[in-house]
Amino acid sequence: MLITEQEIYEKLKPYSHEPVVLQCDYCRKKFTRRKANHLGIKRKSSLKKDACKSCVKIKNAEECLVDWKCKNTQRLINFMLLNKSTKLSGVYALRNIHENKSYIGSSKNIIDRIKSHLIEIENETHHCKPLIECGSENIEVIILEHDLDEEYLTDKEYIYIKLFHTGNPKFGYNKMQAKKNSPRRKKYKDIGYRLKRSNLTIQEVECIKKALYEGVRIKTLAEQLGINYATIHSIKSCSTWENVLPHLNKKLKNMKYLGISRGSKNSCSKLNEQQVKEIKHKIKSNVPIVSIAKQYEVSSTLIGHIKRGKLWSHVS
Repeated sequence: MLITEQEIYEKLKPYSHEPVVLQCDYCRKKFTRRKANHLGIKRKSSLKKDACKSCVKIKNAEECLVDWKCKNTQRLINFMLLNKSTKLSGVYALRNIHENKSYIGSSKNIIDRIKSHLIEIENETHHCKPLIECGSENIEVIILEHDLDEEYLTDKEYIYIKLFHTGNPKFGYNKMQAKKNSPRRKKYKDIGYRLKRSNLTIQEVECIKKALYEGVRIKTLAEQLGINYATIHSIKSCSTWENVLPHLNKKLKNMKYLGISRGSKNSCSKLNEQQVKEIKHKIKSNVPIVSIAKQYEVSSTLIGHIKRGKLWSHVS
């Protein structure tokens, strides 16, 4: 919403540096923007709403929902504002308006998944040929349920598939497959079944997880224990052995190794620490960046990054 008076706004030139005061239509915070940027956003956007930097993603999500003629759009936007995130985990349906047939799916991020569906339909690369023949303009988007835990997504998806009979070609386009949480699937997650198939014991897996948690690199662990790199990587990413020491799973997934490929240790590095010290000394002496780049046979962009501290900031 425009707070600056209309007369002052009209007098301002499009590329004037004087800021225009606006109020976000989502979080009600005041913010400023140049008139050229404000006009440009208004031209591109189908919604006549102003959004601050923190609410731009919510505005884009609302534009998608409005374009798709999705029901309960306002309720979904209120939910996004409450959670301060555009990620809606749940179950959705793509309905063919003419034939009254639907495709039901589930996703951790419904809006991004539906976008990819519609792009694939337009590019004729979608796995469902009847939806390609239907065309994206003849598809109605329905969000059946949102705010679901990731564990229950597939279960809910199959409940809706059975409810609307979309697994039947007469009523929908879903191809029924074995459930991810079926007894056969659970067998592979069982520790006893894994112990029979794996060379590792539970005690060894516990030691690996503890070592990873303490910051030991995957490569060094693989060399020390004589185990395949991929095996230890799958333990760290918790795609296998997630039942062993489950309280460490979340920490191991989010763990990042800092300083492993820093400086000359990085295989892609064209410089070493001594050369960077010389370059920084020359930069302080006001030597042109182009001449430094020619001398060390690197790009001027790299020297610019060193000057601004984007690269080699640990070398003084």
